[in-house]
Amino acid sequence: MKITKEDLINNFANSLVQDQELKTTISKKRKLNIEKSIQQELKEKYFDEGWELIRDNKSTSRIKKPKSHNVLFEDKVWVVLAKMGFKQMNADANLKLPYSKDFSIPGRQIDVFAADEETILIVECKSSNELQKKSLQTIINDFATIQRGSIPFLKEFYNEQRKVKFILATNNIILNDNDRKRLNDLKIIHFNQDDISYYEQLTSYLGHAAKYQLLGRLFKTQEIPELKNKVPAIKGKMGSHTYYSFSIEPDTLLKLSYILHSTITTEDSEGAYQRMVSKSRLNEIDKFLSNGGYFPNSIIININTPKEKPLYSDNIQGNHDSSISDLCVLHLPKSYQSAFIIDGQHRLYGYANNEWKYKNSIPVVAFENLPIEEQVKMFVDINHKQKSVSKNLLTTIIADLKWESPIYKDAIFAMQSKLLQRLGERDDSPLYRRIIVGENKKSETTCITLDYPISYGFNKTNLFARIVKNKLISTGPLWVDNYSEMLDKNFIYFQAVYSFIKEETLTSWKRGSAEGGFIAMNIGILSIIRLCDSILTHLIENEHLEPQLTNGKDLADLTIKYLNPVTDYINKLTSQKTKDFRSAGTGGQGRENVIREFQRVIRERFKDFEPNGLEKWIKDNSGKYNTQSKDIVDQIQLAIRENLFNSLKEEFDDRWWFDGVPKETQKRAAAEAIERGSNEPHWNFVFLLDYLKIINTNWALFKDNYSDPDKDAYQGKGSQKEKATKWFSKLNDIRIKVSHPERASVTESEFKFLTRLQDWLLPNIFIDEINNTETEIEE
Repeated sequence: MKITKEDLINNFANSLVQDQELKTTISKKRKLNIEKSIQQELKEKYFDEGWELIRDNKSTSRIKKPKSHNVLFEDKVWVVLAKMGFKQMNADANLKLPYSKDFSIPGRQIDVFAADEETILIVECKSSNELQKKSLQTIINDFATIQRGSIPFLKEFYNEQRKVKFILATNNIILNDNDRKRLNDLKIIHFNQDDISYYEQLTSYLGHAAKYQLLGRLFKTQEIPELKNKVPAIKGKMGSHTYYSFSIEPDTLLKLSYILHSTITTEDSEGAYQRMVSKSRLNEIDKFLSNGGYFPNSIIININTPKEKPLYSDNIQGNHDSSISDLCVLHLPKSYQSAFIIDGQHRLYGYANNEWKYKNSIPVVAFENLPIEEQVKMFVDINHKQKSVSKNLLTTIIADLKWESPIYKDAIFAMQSKLLQRLGERDDSPLYRRIIVGENKKSETTCITLDYPISYGFNKTNLFARIVKNKLISTGPLWVDNYSEMLDKNFIYFQAVYSFIKEETLTSWKRGSAEGGFIAMNIGILSIIRLCDSILTHLIENEHLEPQLTNGKDLADLTIKYLNPVTDYINKLTSQKTKDFRSAGTGGQGRENVIREFQRVIRERFKDFEPNGLEKWIKDNSGKYNTQSKDIVDQIQLAIRENLFNSLKEEFDDRWWFDGVPKETQKRAAAEAIERGSNEPHWNFVFLLDYLKIINTNWALFKDNYSDPDKDAYQGKGSQKEKATKWFSKLNDIRIKVSHPERASVTESEFKFLTRLQDWLLPNIFIDEINNTETEIEE
């Protein structure tokens, strides 16, 4: 049978749903299962194919089967667009879009088709069960053919001009650079799983108003013909910036406005600093407005205009005494994504699903072409004291504020922050969804912060530059004079390095911060950063590497050779050693020990690998001083105990425990005895730091014996008493080490401290009673 033009048109029209049918289809597509009714005698056949019984009816059975991942993804995209308020959509996957003048050629199957009075969206969905790299070249080429050929049909079918946008939506598919470039050249939008989840979340909060956020991204700067854009305003100056103050209906501003949330995924979203809207807060505002509430404070926006077409206003003649303000009628741009909300997103979007969006007016202060750094600074100034602005979000914001700053340290910080953000947001990065960006939620796998790897990783290296008084003294192996190019090079470098680490330590990597995990946590990530620094330094000094002339991928390949021993070592870590490494992340010395441990492992395989300080660390952590140090610690601790108790007995007689020992120490010792179920005297449960409390409480009695003769050498804050007894805390640190030698070793400097303490303290407290034998280390 010959296919006619009318057949194509009718088939297309019959494949669309709207109004009540649309609502019914939403309900169907939101389900996780496919459901259908069958004759009861066919049940066993369907059960063999994976279907499950919902219920038996009189003669039929209702059965279900889980949707496949690709159907689930297509339905998710479909539901998001339907809930945004698109009026016409495809009923199912059978819609065929005509794309050829030859009517004998059937239309192309379309996964998601969405249309309203002004817009048509055509979406091709591709999904993978697990995250993987995959070329979509054939699919993109086919989609491009449909893009070219279907526009004439759509114009004729709708009998009017509508904006059309083609979208490739992917789930768990990592696009290669060639595919990304091809899509960009074709002006086909790419949404990955994060984009779809973002709009799903936004739609659940904003309802139909979320569509304007989507359209603003798809049709940036394109005109909204029906928009009423003239408003009475006051034009004035604020600092060096022109601003307009006016009132406007919320519905109009919703169409113009756009918010770059800190969770948005596209890389060109410069200034994506806004917090995600809070659904509970929007609901509260909606109720507040419905009960007659209003907001007298202004929403602050920035209006973007091209240089050749600045904001236009008609002057209004009127008598007033101001020399710096004028009355005017402001012509707002009639285009999507022209008004960026700096502050007040909740106040505006609280109107989104409320009838008062047409009836109320809201005050607005609008700037024109305010630089992004000024927008971010204004946002920070307004919001920085609010508890809801997390440190991680502020780090994200400051990256925009300080990008390409003339102050080197600020500019480098911004580059480091953007690097970590890109590593956390790009789905071709091994750290995808591992780094907390903006106000994304922390989880066992998303557990790496922005600040930690910067503060304890990058800032402890020479990877970028050495700066003194804002002068560039020297540059490091990952420095590039152009900050954007430096960001690109570093992303390629660390993408490759962490990909290797992930692949070689997959068991630990998958665990994140869950029990048994280590390498994909803050401490693990910063350790690799620090190792990269020492490896690149070694390559420069010993293998004549010229990093400035080497691209990021080649630098990574050279680095990875030295990381092989580290990944082997990580895979053999005992559960106790893993716990030690995890807890090491909370302290400075602990972090250094993890890094040194990895450097030691590299040196065992590459004998000429000798980072500065490694030799001393190996000597200090050999355990060479542990046995002798334990003997000294035990000797000193017992001597202090005997001296203190004897002195208190002489001073207070039988009440020495009650009058000479602080009440808090008595209580703690009693509680310890009860906890252990012991009948021993409570003073048997007094420990080293308790001795210091006893000395401080009876300072006049003990100061001569326990004051460090070199107390004046201690710098910084603290009373004379605190400086005189500062040795106590250091002694306790060493006591912990000798009590747990499997976790840490006594260093050479700590051993020397003990011998010095032994020399002056023991003669002071038992000058005639103790045989002070010198303890010497066997060389």
